[in-house]
Amino acid sequence: AAVRTGMLAASGTYRLFTDADNSTPIAFALPFIKRLDSGADVVIGSRRLPGSRILHKQKPTRDVLGALFRSFTRMLFSLNVSDTQAGFKAFTAAAAKRLFSEAHVSGFCFDIEVLMLARHHGLRIVEFPIDWTNDRQSRVRIRDMIRMLWDLILLRLRFR
Repeated sequence: AAVRTGMLAASGTYRLFTDADNSTPIAFALPFIKRLDSGADVVIGSRRLPGSRILHKQKPTRDVLGALFRSFTRMLFSLNVSDTQAGFKAFTAAAAKRLFSEAHVSGFCFDIEVLMLARHHGLRIVEFPIDWTNDRQSRVRIRDMIRMLWDLILLRLRFR
């Protein structure tokens, strides 16, 4: 909900959000803006593209859970995106206003909802490789995972 509120309150030609732990350096904003200038409506950071670098890895259990989540997401939605959950995304002002005004999910799956809305509206989504560092303080609890699965099911019903 905080990201949605910020994106709707923002002003300017571009709107970018990043994880609070700065897991991706803000210097990546420049290549994202170049892609927006070149016709993209949405540019998302990816830890899974060639050229991306993971500077500090997650624990193996988080990697396995992430892989399961990606598989489940791919099964439910045919998003042509390799990494929906990297917290570094940029939008044109028009795309941000449209997508975040229609978004409802307040949990970790808000990224998927925004990407589904972008696809639904025919917006151009571009992925870009990023550097990413895991924050050792970051925690996803069991109840967070259950909420994420529930949100995915609700999104699937919405975007049939």
